[in-house]
Amino acid sequence: MKIAILTPTLTHYSGIDRVALQQAKKNIKAGITVMILTLEATMEIPGAVIEVIGAPQDLLLGRIYRLFFFLDFIKVSHCARMLRDFDEIHAYQYPMSLIASRVKKKYGIQFHYLNHG
Repeated sequence: MKIAILTPTLTHYSGIDRVALQQAKKNIKAGITVMILTLEATMEIPGAVIEVIGAPQDLLLGRIYRLFFFLDFIKVSHCARMLRDFDEIHAYQYPMSLIASRVKKKYGIQFHYLNHG
């Protein structure tokens, strides 16, 4: 089984990322293949593949980029193709839900949306 976890950031100071970290560790311990797709990452998770798709490092530009992420058709389509072989997708927060919904629409893979707002 293969699970993809989509989270906007993967950092030590974010509560959402700590939940994603615990979920990844639990699944890895159960022998499940885990890939984490994120815009930026500072954490390493042994046993998980972390794909950083990138975002502007400037605070203001980063926020604007996330707000208008739906306009980055190329990146959304590329990420959806990366996830076409996964059994489950867990999307934390916007804009990662855009990628998950694209995967559902194009490949029919169901996703779980988790909003910790």
